[in-house]
This record gives sequence, structure tokens and C-alpha cells, in this order.
Amino acid sequence: MKKFFIVLMCMMTLIFNTFAQDLELKMVKVPGANFEMLETEVTVALYEAIMGERPILTVRFVDVQTKEETVQKDNVQDGIELFEYPVIAVSAYDAIYFCNKLSEKQGLDPVYSVNGKTDVNSWDYIPHDGRAIKKKINTDITKNGYRLPTFDEWIYAAKGGESYLYPGSDDLNEVAWHKENSFLTYHPVAGKKPNAYGLYDIVGNVYEWCQEGPSSAGTSVGKSIGKATGKAALNFLSKALGGSVSAASDGVDIGKPLGGSYKTASEYCNTENEMWQACSMPSTEIGFRIVRTVY
Repeated sequence: MKKFFIVLMCMMTLIFNTFAQDLELKMVKVPGANFEMLETEVTVALYEAIMGERPILTVRFVDVQTKEETVQKDNVQDGIELFEYPVIAVSAYDAIYFCNKLSEKQGLDPVYSVNGKTDVNSWDYIPHDGRAIKKKINTDITKNGYRLPTFDEWIYAAKGGESYLYPGSDDLNEVAWHKENSFLTYHPVAGKKPNAYGLYDIVGNVYEWCQEGPSSAGTSVGKSIGKATGKAALNFLSKALGGSVSAASDGVDIGKPLGGSYKTASEYCNTENEMWQACSMPSTEIGFRIVRTVY
């Protein structure tokens, strides 16, 4: 039995190494905009291939009076059968760490830097440890690497250029896993109908971390993005975000999750739903989707 387990682990390692070296991400060029978006939420398989591990849900509690810290850790995504499930239990900091590693793997220019450095090994940050990045974070959207979508980008892509009640349909059950149909558990990606742009699970299944900036949902910037293409569209977003966005990360969030999850009631499972969650706090309801600026 032990020998079989060793052989199985060696086979899995070989598969992951091959996958990581020859990634074929299914990115969707969003019509009328300057970015492309992953058609599904980032899966366990993709995340593990890049990070070399699956997330450990780490939650830290601090006693207000004694200042003593309690740490709880839980492996919430064990099992080979979860490969095509969205990765969960990732903080926003884990997500941008992943984005830079993926960009470097594919020879692209990393978007995020901490204290001016894009190399994640210099960030003084341990993924899945339940802590924030304590230094200055810069986001340069003019780079061609992977990143989290901004609020405006996510909402524009989610609506898919249509006027349905939900992304891709007037029937939520056709396009989303939510509280009333999910059996209170998340599901493999792309199990429901996509929206008009070919994006799956854009609402429901799991919340998705998005990038905060000077622009936000419902602003004129979000409306303008859809009316321009190429460099003109990039100029809209770059002007709104100042080209490079900086945020102090010790206690200051860099974004929040959008879109609802498998535990979200149907009336709240839409493109306007925001989850107020500290960026250092992972959750079994939160994953993420990546985008990339294109010209």
C-alpha cells in the first residue's frame, strides 16, 4: 500500500510539472474592452500547479484583553477529485502572489510589486498563513501579466453586453449555483450556462476577489470602458486608476469579493453583490478569477 502511494504521488508530481510548464489558459477577450478574462474561476488544479500546494484555511483570533493569538488551520480541499473545482480559502494577498508567479511562468511582466519588487520571494509574505502583506503594494495595469479584475472590469464582463436579470439568463438556476440549488456546497467550474461572453460561474459558486481602486462599480468609468477599444479603452482605465495604484496593506484592504457564492440567497446572487471581507481573511466561499491587459 505504501509503495502504491509513493508511485501515485510521483505520477501526480509529473502531471503537475508538465501542466505548469505548458499552461493553456482559456482566456476570453472581452468585447469592447482592453482586457481578457479567464473563462472560469481559477481551479484547484491550476492553483496547485503554480503554487506547489493547495490552500490551508488559516484563521487567526486575538483576545482583546490578553492579546493572545489563537491560530486555526484546516485543509479544506484535499482529494484528487477536486481538481476542477474553484480554488477556495485564498486571501486577496494569496491571489496577487499567484498572479505574479503565473506571469513569470509564462514570461509576462508581473503586475504587482511590493516595495517596488515584483519577485514574490522578496515580499516577506507566506501564502495561506492568514496574515496581510505589510508593505506598500503597487498595481501597474499597463503590464501584460495576470492580475485581479477591477470592480468595473468585473461588472462589465459579468453583464456580457446583455440586459438579463442575471449574467446570461433571466433564470438564475441556468447560470449559477446559489443557496437554493447548491445543496450548500460548491461545484466544479463550468457546470452552468455561460454568459454571452463565454464566462462561467460569474455569479454564484464562489465569490471572486476583485481589485479596488479610485474607480468603482456604477461610475462613469465602468460605462466608458465598454464604448472604447484597444489603447483608447486602456486610457480610460489607466486614467481612472492613475496608471499605478498604491495601497498600504497593513489593515487596508486592496479589494473585495463580488458575485455571490453557493451559500448566497438567490435575491443577492447578482453583479451588484459585494462581500465585506478583510483581504487577509480567506473563506470557503471565496475564490478568484484573473484578467490580463491586452492592446
